[in-house]
Amino acid sequence: MKLKIKTTKILSTALAFTLGMTLIPWLQSGTAVRADGTKNKDNTKLGVSQISDPSVPDSMESEWSGSYIYFGNYEGTPIRFRVLDKDSDIYGNGKKTVFLDCDTILFESAVCIDAPDGLDLLGPYRYPALYSASDSIKKYVEEYSWENSDLKKLLNGPDFLENRNIFTEAEESSIANSYVSSHDLVMGTAPGNVDYDAYENFEGSEGLTGEKIFVLDVEDILNDSYGYYLPKNPTINHGDVPSHDTSGINADDSPNRIKTYNGSVKGYWLRSCYNGLGVMGDVWTTGYLYCDSIFNPFLGVSPALNLDQELILFSTVISGTSGDIGAEYKLTFIDPKFELALPSSASYSGNTITVPFSITGKDPSEVSQISVLITDKAYNDNDAKILYYDSLNVTGNISSSGTGTFVLPEGLGNLGSDYHLYVLAEDINGDHESDYASTPSEILSIIPASDAGTDDGQNTPINPAPNGQGNNSFESFVERLYEVALGRASESEGKAFWTDHVKNGDLTGADCAREFLNSAEFNSRNLTDEEFLSVLYNVFFDRNAEDDPSGLNYWLTILETESRSSVVEGFIDSTEWCNVCASYGVRSGAVTAKATKASDNATAFATRLYTECLGREPEQEGLNFWSLALTNLEVTGTKAAREFFYSQEFIDGNYDNEEYLNRLYLTFMGREPDSNGLNYWLDLLDNDVSRDSIFDSFSTSDEFKEICSDYAIIP
Repeated sequence: MKLKIKTTKILSTALAFTLGMTLIPWLQSGTAVRADGTKNKDNTKLGVSQISDPSVPDSMESEWSGSYIYFGNYEGTPIRFRVLDKDSDIYGNGKKTVFLDCDTILFESAVCIDAPDGLDLLGPYRYPALYSASDSIKKYVEEYSWENSDLKKLLNGPDFLENRNIFTEAEESSIANSYVSSHDLVMGTAPGNVDYDAYENFEGSEGLTGEKIFVLDVEDILNDSYGYYLPKNPTINHGDVPSHDTSGINADDSPNRIKTYNGSVKGYWLRSCYNGLGVMGDVWTTGYLYCDSIFNPFLGVSPALNLDQELILFSTVISGTSGDIGAEYKLTFIDPKFELALPSSASYSGNTITVPFSITGKDPSEVSQISVLITDKAYNDNDAKILYYDSLNVTGNISSSGTGTFVLPEGLGNLGSDYHLYVLAEDINGDHESDYASTPSEILSIIPASDAGTDDGQNTPINPAPNGQGNNSFESFVERLYEVALGRASESEGKAFWTDHVKNGDLTGADCAREFLNSAEFNSRNLTDEEFLSVLYNVFFDRNAEDDPSGLNYWLTILETESRSSVVEGFIDSTEWCNVCASYGVRSGAVTAKATKASDNATAFATRLYTECLGREPEQEGLNFWSLALTNLEVTGTKAAREFFYSQEFIDGNYDNEEYLNRLYLTFMGREPDSNGLNYWLDLLDNDVSRDSIFDSFSTSDEFKEICSDYAIIP
């Protein structure tokens, strides 16, 4: 253990030293505080990392206690939502979401307003036998279920979800479609919580089939990890908790589950069906779970929803302390229609970086600032942290194209490995309104200002591309190892062996390099330490050690106390090695470092997603993003394809079932559908099998696995 700790420290230091020779010079530091003080590095974090989940309540009388997010606007007032789970995997159908429940009741509504004349709303309660026997009455009662309700239609239609006075288009896009199957109740998640027969008056947990807006289920409202009280020894009382004195209850003195409407306590809908009645239940004004709908068809509506985590760029604390219970936040969403591109290379002069940019998808007058974001890892990594966040200094008003400058802080290390540098455009709004941003565009290299704007191939970028970029050949990669590591040409049998394993993904580039450098043949060369390092420079960096005398001397010092195999691991976990592997379409096997140049295989695969799924040529920025993500194994082929098929652009295409299947065939099988196969899938879709299930079948097919193998992509 002692050796491991020591080696890690030495190798990371040495790597920064030797690779730093090709990177940007140390520059003066700058601050990360916005001029207006409303959004800065101190109150703004990536994603939802700073937001806390709810406290588990001690009793029914415990007020709900957790974090809040403002999202949307109802009748001129920002809507405050409770964060039930900031990292939910319940409703997202494979996506991570932020599960939100409205903090108040927004409006009153019946679940079904087209009741037949003279229908006795108390009928199901008074005459259950009659109602269960009458098909016509039973059909009406079933319309009180969530699945068939007018409330479901209202919440997900033009009066609410698509109402631009409530949610902006970008906010609507950020709401995930929610899915969950109907199932038996499972109450709570804290230790000791079990199923309770006392809640048998509810038929079970009601499913969701892709709704964006819904109301809570009985299982949600009895989940103490969501901050809602679950009685440990419930008394049967209409399927709920023991009675208690509710006199004097008001908005400031509330039991755990009650909510207010215009300042007064009011009951609100749950989507779970009340047993024996077939109608939606509710939370009564006392906080009980009940079925008040048979007495009062107009109950309060407290909407719930899930936000797609991948579209949340920042969270900004606007009240309270970051991470504390009771803190309030606003979010910054990536707007897919809002784009910032870098039409030419960034450049440096002295201590100032100059960045050219162009903006599309939004009126420049709506752009509040061009921002500089520096992170320790790729910004969308789960544990990435902001090292620097500030506005780009743009002269005059922001227009559709221009340039800006900023001062790079000192001590960051190596561009692309120790830190990542992004530029993005932001539309920043009021204290409680959502903000919007373009997808961050990464600056991969910076050239001297004297060379900026040229494209003659003579520039020396700060992160140089390896020789042979674009030669995506597994055979060439293996042949190169023979020549550089062993100093000879390959034999056919050995070359075929290594090539097959690299192509199939059984071995990474690092695996191969280790085997060659630890082989008896390599050891028989009896290289001196300096000769050994010269081989490593050529294998992993594709450059000569003699051109980096300071770095070479440092490594020679390291070899006085550390083994050669330890030094090899330091070279493996480098950006330069990742770029060498990417140039041949090979998985690098690096631990933390990532390529800054996409492989041709990954680029071709990403291009194929655009043409086969979306039916168009890719835009450069999007192609760069997906190609690099695939190169660095940040996404699998299936994950990338899912993002395309579930993108707003694809959804806006409104494709019928046949066209949907055509695109699945082209993307996942590489061919047009055959008539028998097409009819089979059409029949399933016509019989209410969801598109999600069909997608999963295609994405796990052997044909798609073969396509991914051809492009050296993980399925």
